[in-house]
Amino acid sequence: MSTRPITVLATSVGNDGFPSVLEALKGTGEREVTVVGVDVRESAPGLYLADHAALVPQRNQPDALIAAILGLAGQYRVDVLLPLSTEDQPFYARWAPFFTEHGIVTATSAPEALGVANDKLALLEMCRPAGIPCPRYVPVRSLRQVEAGAVALGWPERPFVFKLNHGAGASGVKIVDPKHGRMARLFDRDNLRIRYDDLLNGLVELEELPPAHLAEYLPGEEYSVDVLCDRGRPLSTVVRHRLSTHYGLATHAVVVERPDVAAVAEDLVRLLGLSYVVNVQLRCDASGVPRLMEVNPRIPGTIGLSVAAGVNMPYLAVKHALGEGFVVPQPKIGTELVRTWRTVLPDKRIEQW
Repeated sequence: MSTRPITVLATSVGNDGFPSVLEALKGTGEREVTVVGVDVRESAPGLYLADHAALVPQRNQPDALIAAILGLAGQYRVDVLLPLSTEDQPFYARWAPFFTEHGIVTATSAPEALGVANDKLALLEMCRPAGIPCPRYVPVRSLRQVEAGAVALGWPERPFVFKLNHGAGASGVKIVDPKHGRMARLFDRDNLRIRYDDLLNGLVELEELPPAHLAEYLPGEEYSVDVLCDRGRPLSTVVRHRLSTHYGLATHAVVVERPDVAAVAEDLVRLLGLSYVVNVQLRCDASGVPRLMEVNPRIPGTIGLSVAAGVNMPYLAVKHALGEGFVVPQPKIGTELVRTWRTVLPDKRIEQW
């Protein structure tokens, strides 16, 4: 190990991707990397995996949270701040200039890019005119618009998707399926598919419909694309074929060579001007054309597959943040992942900042 030791502070370490991020940073073989993990929940598993850990205030207490992060950064001599959750991205992006003044690089995209990426409707409205393949969609803000939009998308002959404009993972997403029976709705494990009357009965109880849209259901194969990028310039791309998912997280996937899928993801990165590690999710329509579903402008939960395929994106992102050069290896096509749960024992006291 000839490169100087560094320290990375990762936020929201209770999320699904942190164990893989930790392994990626610790297993480079190039240098010693110390990882400080923070979260608001004492039950966050990552607190007990990181080298050092702390409980911090929530984002709705910004002054207290920033003071805590700055204090931890001083104590452990942090080089790079690595926000991991969807909600963390815009928060820390706004504070990036402040942290830069204190010698800490924040690994996020620009606030403007995140504003579009984290709004699923704004994303479609920006991408479609730019020529990025998107599903047909209809913005909705009332029950009447939902009913009209469903018909416009081919209901009742065809299923459609109801999506909240803001949401992480599978939250706020339902596939409205004309073939989905009541018994299936009752006993289905993930409850992703619902009946049309279930949707209407649920929405009618709301005083005001949250910002949402309906989208054409895409029946084809699903792909998840990890892109390491710099202000809209793709540096490395890994395409994963999602074979099985649960609550939005891939449980079985394989690295594949799909230049057409990679091209859509890279075009989106260029259009939005994204940076560091982002994840673009696409699904093919009935004709096999890959169309955009959403983008996660953060390290995804299944980043471990890209790392296993030979592209250590978390560490390359840290090197990029530090201004260090690197050669990006080509991913090993055919690398496969199956996911299982891991037991973590809360075996130490976590300090509250």
